[in-house]
Amino acid sequence: MKNLILVAAFILTTGCASNPYSLSDDAKKVELLQRKPKDNECEVVAKVSGEHNEGSERMARNMAINKAADADADSIYFDETIPNGSKRKVMATAYICNE
Repeated sequence: MKNLILVAAFILTTGCASNPYSLSDDAKKVELLQRKPKDNECEVVAKVSGEHNEGSERMARNMAINKAADADADSIYFDETIPNGSKRKVMATAYICNE
């Protein structure tokens, strides 16, 4: 019984932590850039994308921000939003701007 409770607790805590649409603690620190930085201002870390099958641009952006944080970026610029029926996809560039 004790093992069952531990397994259930593990599933509940990891299930919430792996939600791609909720910003991670690191993602909350990523700065959203209003303009694409000049070459000498920031270093490109990765190209990232996010998708949401029910059309939420905010959820797609959160997924991309989480990916930028996972790549150790401190900033992100959203290059493009692509609507596709009820789906929404965003394309972004992850940067390191603040060293």
